[in-house]
Amino acid sequence: MNTIAQAQPVYALYGTLDVAVGSFQAAGSARLSQVQSGAMHTSFIGLKGEEALDSGAKVLFNLEGFLRLDSGESGRWTDTPNDGAWSRAANVGFAGSFGTVLLGRVPNLMFTHSRPFNSFSARLGDAPTLSLAWSDPRGSMAHIDGDTAWSNALSYVGRPQGHWIFALQSAAPEGNGHRNLGVNLDYTPSGPFKINAAWQDVQVGLGGQKESTGSLGLSYDAGPIQFYAQAASIDDRAQGSLTKVVDMSLALPMGLNHTLLLAWNHADLNTDRSQASTLRLGDTHDVSQRTTLYGVIQRDQRTGLAAGHSLAVGLRHLF
Repeated sequence: MNTIAQAQPVYALYGTLDVAVGSFQAAGSARLSQVQSGAMHTSFIGLKGEEALDSGAKVLFNLEGFLRLDSGESGRWTDTPNDGAWSRAANVGFAGSFGTVLLGRVPNLMFTHSRPFNSFSARLGDAPTLSLAWSDPRGSMAHIDGDTAWSNALSYVGRPQGHWIFALQSAAPEGNGHRNLGVNLDYTPSGPFKINAAWQDVQVGLGGQKESTGSLGLSYDAGPIQFYAQAASIDDRAQGSLTKVVDMSLALPMGLNHTLLLAWNHADLNTDRSQASTLRLGDTHDVSQRTTLYGVIQRDQRTGLAAGHSLAVGLRHLF
């Protein structure tokens, strides 16, 4: 008679709650004073668990859903009404000496692996200063398609061999165009330099067209100051455009649990030679291991539009 050893599963409820109050203005847009959820880190709640197997591997599951603290509604923003209950992540898989395999709705490898390569994301998580590449609400630039998580996805992350980590991800079309494919390579030595190279090809939902994106991220720890740089090239075949984005930032500890953040990014669109740039200055104050107070000033510029200026103060709590 076969017997299966019973291992006690481990579960965890976790998430991030982020809300700010301020005056927000994108280039060419009217100023809006408001309480804004997820000003620095998109708020979400998650449930995860794991169970050890006799082989030494683990079974994993992960459920994460976005929420808006200003209204109590689900989803990221008011203009993303189609965010499902677990649109941030909904997957199961295995982890062991072979690496980690996940199946379901899986966070986009290019997004998650590029976050640590700018000062704001390295400190506050989910709001990359490479925002011109991931989201452009004014529509003047091509942005990265495929969302920050892929549905119907299979993802593999190899265990580090030396200082290298390899990751591969694919998403099935299921009647909505062709497949998505992404590849990531991280080099994380014990020294001051870290490097990320990523490429993805998105075709799901593009009506037979495709978009190819390549990115490179660098970070350097120079003692008290951390420097970051990113570059991305977005070849959008659906729109027939090529957008190039460059991002540079730094983090400077100021003592008393304060860190000064400075970031600048710039985008060029080849079709009409339009340009966009954002300059952002922030200050974070860690009042505990889980709670951070922050302030941000931002200037947003676009070709042919009046500059926008934003000022906000907020609170982020991890649980």
